[in-house]
Amino acid sequence: MNLENYYDVPALNNSLIKSLNSMKLDEKDKSWNVAFDRGTVLDFMLTEDISTFEDKFKIVTDVPIYSKGSNAYLLFEAVKAQITDVCNPVYNLKLAHEQAEIKESYETTMKKFDARIIDFWVERCCAEKSGVNVIRREEYEIGMKCVADLKSCEVPQIKRMFHPIEGFEATGQEEIYCYYLDCPCKIKIDIKLIDHVNKTIQLIDIKTTGNWTSNFAESFKQFGYNYQAEFYHFIYRRSAEYQKYKEMGYVLSPTFDFCVVSTLPNGGLPLYYCYEVGNQQVMDNIFKAMDIYKLCTAHGRNVNKQSYYELQVKLGNPLKLEA
Repeated sequence: MNLENYYDVPALNNSLIKSLNSMKLDEKDKSWNVAFDRGTVLDFMLTEDISTFEDKFKIVTDVPIYSKGSNAYLLFEAVKAQITDVCNPVYNLKLAHEQAEIKESYETTMKKFDARIIDFWVERCCAEKSGVNVIRREEYEIGMKCVADLKSCEVPQIKRMFHPIEGFEATGQEEIYCYYLDCPCKIKIDIKLIDHVNKTIQLIDIKTTGNWTSNFAESFKQFGYNYQAEFYHFIYRRSAEYQKYKEMGYVLSPTFDFCVVSTLPNGGLPLYYCYEVGNQQVMDNIFKAMDIYKLCTAHGRNVNKQSYYELQVKLGNPLKLEA
């Protein structure tokens, strides 16, 4: 798994699609998305040589965590907004306190604030430029807990993902790149399970949840995982790799599946969910995202809704409002 190169390749991906459909956190919040870190750690532990972990990850301890909405968190966010160069950070805590419009006094807020959270964020952002992921000790321990839960799971669909079973072949972290209607697209498949006996291919994504695994249906809706399922299945079906399998008589499963493990100490056993692809409304939104991507990149603009709307008006296409 190449953690840095995949993200450097300019192409439409799942995160961008959800962003264009207003289904994810904005860019400011994205830089502090702990769930993303846990997923990255878990993916590596499950699919790569664990002896190379230290080459890609640096573990740090004693990093404070603040609840969203707390004054300490608001101060931290204001500090991040001040920093323009993460590898040469310059910030003013007192000014950040004013910019965050925190009602309590600066002195009171500082009694609850630990500047090590800034040091961690700066180190992590700077290290990412060199392909190293800086993570908290808690994230490493959660990753190890999830790996143990998955590899000891007796659910048949999950067991054959992580243990050799005759007739099945599982590959991990597979990067797929292809064009669809001149739009570059990319996906990274967590697990591709090949049934050589029945000649079927199943695409699987591993999800962590901070809830009971039985509540995954709620997360599925909240985070728009149907977009990922539809997009991944659609792109893989059109990839050069799959065409080779088709020539050998293999068929892609009509479902995109999810293997769900809880980060909680007592969040229940890992569970396996199936999603049948074919939601036309979701696909229409994905096609729309492709149009936005192509138009913005053709005019040298950042790929987002604002750029797209500005270009539409500039090209003489008035924006339509519905009652």
